[in-house]
Amino acid sequence: MRHKRFWIAPVLTVALVALAFYLPPHVSQWYDEQIMDEPRITQGEEREGLADSIRLTVAEKLLLLREGSLSFLALPGEESEIRYILEDGKGNAYISSEPVVGEDASNYEEWAARLEGVKRELLALQRAGGLPELWSEDEEPELADSGEMLYIDNDTQVSFMACHMELTFPSCSLGLTVDDQSGKILSLSLRWLREAPPSWGAAGTAGFGGAWRDYWGMDSVDTGWNSPRINEILSSALALTSNSGDYSAAGEIGFTYDGQTFRAPLYGWGSGSSCAIQWNR
Repeated sequence: MRHKRFWIAPVLTVALVALAFYLPPHVSQWYDEQIMDEPRITQGEEREGLADSIRLTVAEKLLLLREGSLSFLALPGEESEIRYILEDGKGNAYISSEPVVGEDASNYEEWAARLEGVKRELLALQRAGGLPELWSEDEEPELADSGEMLYIDNDTQVSFMACHMELTFPSCSLGLTVDDQSGKILSLSLRWLREAPPSWGAAGTAGFGGAWRDYWGMDSVDTGWNSPRINEILSSALALTSNSGDYSAAGEIGFTYDGQTFRAPLYGWGSGSSCAIQWNR
């Protein structure tokens, strides 16, 4: 009996040493797997760091906005009025935010810089045929509303920030969603008075699909995008000037990126003295 007890102690010692050497890495690996299986959303400023740490392309963000399962968070200091819009009969919903601008003077320089960046983006799109001739460089738009949102993909916890801006120009107003990292415009809503329609210039709307393909960094645009239906919506200003009644039309333009299809909706309508075009909203 004593002989057996003599051998138990060394065996236990060897077993404990082995566990001390091999167990911690396995425990750490198991803990890491649990974290990956159960993603958690960080709080406060950590959310902004999370968004900055992942460099999604503009095209990838557009795919998430249109096809992903997203949650969103209005960043601290922003008061937002949220509107939910059902997109189709399959249960998919598109979430849009219309933030109310605050009077905090500390944000003035930041939003002034964003406004300058947006003006450059809009003018570049205008020259490329992605927008009608809305204004010239010497006109100064007014920032009426603004806000920041953090979008979070529920499946992967990938996140990115976007700004929402409402601009007013002498002849129109423009609602924008802008990618915070790249400064690229993700969606827009253009509104004008019936008696003052915007002009697409001599080239008309022929460059619209290609302009947005290149601007968003897509691989291609549907070759049939330039259909009578799409042209009717984009150039609806011409039809509305000769039609005093209400008008509405809807279409979409397909883009491809990395083997995936992205379909951007396009709406046009007019009612009373107001007309609008909504792109990818």
